[in-house]
Amino acid sequence: MCANMKLYKVSGEPAGLALLTTDETTGIVLSPDEARAAYAALKRYVERGKVSGTVSAMHPALTQYWTIAQAIQRGGYDVRPSTIRKACADGEIEGARLDGKTWTFPALAFRGWAHRKRRKSNER
Repeated sequence: MCANMKLYKVSGEPAGLALLTTDETTGIVLSPDEARAAYAALKRYVERGKVSGTVSAMHPALTQYWTIAQAIQRGGYDVRPSTIRKACADGEIEGARLDGKTWTFPALAFRGWAHRKRRKSNER
């Protein structure tokens, strides 16, 4: 993933850094102190394999929740809205939930589902 990330200086206040994927769909903003702490944690991992523990990929702090319209706009996959709705209803997209009339789901879960769907289509 690092090869697909870029670091930017955040303009305005508060000052900081933004680490974004090259498609700019996922990112994190860090203050200078947070950037130093992240550097130290990453250095511990790279040099000694040390991590603080394990966390679910579906942890709310780790992913954005998308609607179907956002997934089509930002996801980069050619999938019909009706196909996504059915996948949500069938439980194929982990963490999908119906908020009123709108399906929402973790962006990471959608990307995983869409990637698996595309791979299956290519195998046929």
